[in-house]
Amino acid sequence: MFFADIDDTLTEELTSDYAEVFRSIRELMALLDVDSYAEMGDQHEHAAQLLKRETELSARIRHSLPEELPSNLDPTIIETFLTAYRLECLYPETVGSFAETASTIPLITLPHFHAREVDPEIRSRAFAELASRFQISAEALGRIDQAFAVAREKLSRRRTFVDYTRSRLLNENGEPRERDLLKAEFDHYFPRNHLHASEIELVVTRTCVYWCLPKPSELEPRETDEERESVVAWLKHTGRFAFQYFSHFTTISSFDARDAEPAWLAEIVDDLGWPESEVIQLLNSTTTLEKTSEIEKYLIHDTWGHMWQGDLTDLGRLYDTMESLKSPVDANEHLELPEGNVISPLDLIYLTAQGRIRFDDELAARYLDHWIRLRLEAALAPIVAELTADSIEYKFKLDNGERGEDLPSSSMFSNNPAKLDFAWVDISYFIRSLRRTHDGYFKNDALRLSLIERTALLLKLKYP
Repeated sequence: MFFADIDDTLTEELTSDYAEVFRSIRELMALLDVDSYAEMGDQHEHAAQLLKRETELSARIRHSLPEELPSNLDPTIIETFLTAYRLECLYPETVGSFAETASTIPLITLPHFHAREVDPEIRSRAFAELASRFQISAEALGRIDQAFAVAREKLSRRRTFVDYTRSRLLNENGEPRERDLLKAEFDHYFPRNHLHASEIELVVTRTCVYWCLPKPSELEPRETDEERESVVAWLKHTGRFAFQYFSHFTTISSFDARDAEPAWLAEIVDDLGWPESEVIQLLNSTTTLEKTSEIEKYLIHDTWGHMWQGDLTDLGRLYDTMESLKSPVDANEHLELPEGNVISPLDLIYLTAQGRIRFDDELAARYLDHWIRLRLEAALAPIVAELTADSIEYKFKLDNGERGEDLPSSSMFSNNPAKLDFAWVDISYFIRSLRRTHDGYFKNDALRLSLIERTALLLKLKYP
């Protein structure tokens, strides 16, 4: 269904059997033809139509679940399920207890989110029983053990790093330092920010640092209009979105340690004795920015909903490829096809012994098909991540009754397990980005000429 905006000739995925479903999806995507959630608003002019279309679509694709599991489950599915069950015991550690959370502002919802914890002996017996019933092979159990070891090491490394960060932000009692000291540390993260110390708030868990900032309308008075305009411009700059921020997963924040104060970054590298590249990666993936007045809207979603995804899943690899949605085909871009061979566009062209150019149409079709599928796979990664985080956020409402109303949301589906309006905006935006990249060669002569010239250069090197 996610390929509704891609021509049949590109994916060969659409058939007349699903014509009505795809028609509904196209209508939904047309209603959400916006590039950000902010463009939707609570009073989006298409809100009623969106809810109606979503209800119609849900009715078309809804199906009843069997009461018993199929007898011929794919072994890969069983192994994935058991891996998830094994990893679940690490989930509480991906955020830490609320007692370990320090904040300069009162937190309403986070203290009342409780992750499931099971006695280790009970969990161990249950895992052994499941493995026995599903007749899991020794090789599969070995892979599960390896996945657990990798996840535990990643989580341990991140917690060690944030413990160091906390030592710079918190006093010996585990409480935030004085505001002037926090401001000085904030200035290391964001040189030339011109915010007042009283305008900067902080929330820090065992695994992430949340710098909370005012909206432009909430700024304290400035001495001159120019000074105020400078601060407003900086706030807008930090709030911008760019595809390269996907590599900062799980925070996807505009903060980039390469823009921080160099001496401060060097000090951290020296203190930890870790490679600078790893320190930069950890700073980027454990530091985020939120609006102070909206922190409750995102805190559970971002902590309990997303933090675990960086350590316990492979989503980070897909997020790292998100920027490829904006990158056109390159003459030397090598892909490993499902059959195992590695090729680039250059391999589609062969110079015969007679000096003639031969183009391999069949190989070109397979290359482009895989090129598109890899990008579609990357585009779906944040959709899966967000819908999963939505479901975890919904757990707060299920567990806390009336207190669930304390969790604000901008979604029209705020009482649903998934924020489907946000998901449709994301899908539509990513697919349009991919289409714009694909169409670039047809609309941009310079881009097309650049590809031709680079291909010609590489051919000369290949056939001297």
